[in-house]
Amino acid sequence: MRILVALFISVALHLATFFYLTYHKKDAPTVENQKLSKTHINYVKLLPNKQIETPKKIQRDKPIKEIFKEKITPPQNTPKIIELPKEVKTFELPPKIVQKDQPKVVEKTMSKPIAKEPIQEIKAPESKKIEENIDKITKSYLELYKDDFDSFPEETKVYLIKNLKDIGKITQRFLIYPYIAVQAKQSGINVVEFILHPNGKITEPKIIKSSKYYILDDNSVETINQAYRDYPRPDKPTIIRIYVKYELI
Repeated sequence: MRILVALFISVALHLATFFYLTYHKKDAPTVENQKLSKTHINYVKLLPNKQIETPKKIQRDKPIKEIFKEKITPPQNTPKIIELPKEVKTFELPPKIVQKDQPKVVEKTMSKPIAKEPIQEIKAPESKKIEENIDKITKSYLELYKDDFDSFPEETKVYLIKNLKDIGKITQRFLIYPYIAVQAKQSGINVVEFILHPNGKITEPKIIKSSKYYILDDNSVETINQAYRDYPRPDKPTIIRIYVKYELI
């Protein structure tokens, strides 16, 4: 039994070695090919000793430090700068030749006809129209203004011409002859001035011409203070001047 086992083992070993050797012999050329493909050999041809030249050494006359120390002098033959003359000559044109006997050409211009503006009629102010038909009483009141009347605006002039007579009549209705003045036989004429406003009120009533009797003057101012409510109202503040007459019968 032991002899058979030993024989079997020996046969197996021989077969194994046989297969191993045959396997490596087939792969041997492929390995060599692989090695040959990866390696590269360069062939260099050497020259003979005579042909090889050694590089010559550069000989320097001066060291580098001394070369840099030397000043660089500019070249002597530099081009010169030529300055142009400052004065520039100007060329004058010859004077024009004027012919004395040459006739002048006169251009005729057509004159346009001047358009005539329509003549505007200058209308006389309303106050002057009314003055032509003023009664004697109104004229007597207007004479109290003297030259001041001409400086008034047109509206004020028209108002005075139309209403001074009525203001005098209204004042006369409220007038009462003072009893003391009657007993003393005092008479005369005084002139009263005041400012009549558009709201109907009056300011600054005063006597601008006295009757020489203070009783009569004070009575005129008191009469104005009572009668002003009935006066016709102006559009603007207007100076009113009227006279008050005291006469014994």
